[in-house]
Amino acid sequence: MSRHLLLAALLAVACSPLWAQTEPAALDAEALLIKVESKMYSPKAAGLTSVRLHVSMPMIDTMLGGGKIMFYWQAAKEGAAQKDKSAIKIEGGGEMAANPMIAGMIKKIDMGFGKMFSGGATGSDLETIRKHATLSATESEGKYILTVKRKADAPEDVFLVDSVMTISKDYVVEKAIAKVDDQLTETTPVFKALEDGKLLTIGYKMSAPLTGENEIAMVYEQQDKLWLPAKIVNKIVQSGMEVELLFKDYEINKAIDPKVFEEEGKEGGK
Repeated sequence: MSRHLLLAALLAVACSPLWAQTEPAALDAEALLIKVESKMYSPKAAGLTSVRLHVSMPMIDTMLGGGKIMFYWQAAKEGAAQKDKSAIKIEGGGEMAANPMIAGMIKKIDMGFGKMFSGGATGSDLETIRKHATLSATESEGKYILTVKRKADAPEDVFLVDSVMTISKDYVVEKAIAKVDDQLTETTPVFKALEDGKLLTIGYKMSAPLTGENEIAMVYEQQDKLWLPAKIVNKIVQSGMEVELLFKDYEINKAIDPKVFEEEGKEGGK
């Protein structure tokens, strides 16, 4: 074979599709997210329109005396411009209700609670993601990789974090790495398959440089044919310490005074 023919053959191999396949293939990120969301159980999709409940956390309950932490969530009406709303308030509790430490704890409790009722992989509805984040996706080594990047101008009260999700070929999230409180947290979800095939999130294994490893277990109960959280137990693996949250006195699909959300309404499952 002449040198010219050999060079032409090498160039043909270098430019062939086989060579190009070494790079991850770009995908339709939004379509991928929709398929992932369709696999997961969502109380909202199952008919939940509103929630009022008492969140009990023994340590805080003791500090509040007779005060109660009340959580409210309301789904946006289909086709409405507004988003799902949530609010968390202390009823009673006297001066301790205004204690900065208590306020900080309450804020952390509020973060992401709406996700339990809105459902989904990101905790935000698609319209919120379109408006306040960018999506990208690739396929690599038999997995899908979905990246959610929060926009710099996204309002503080929009529940979205930068994250990278590893997704199986059957569109189930296997692992997520997210930036939370300025540190990278790796989360592995645990699912239970319901009779209709939907996946109910029953726990997480989390690992972060500063906080170490946590194991979170979620217990659900059925109310009016809806699967709703009854208890969350957060175990700090290194110390063995457990923090328990109980969800009591549910009132579902009943009217909520709009004033509840006037100062604390959040977009996208918040």
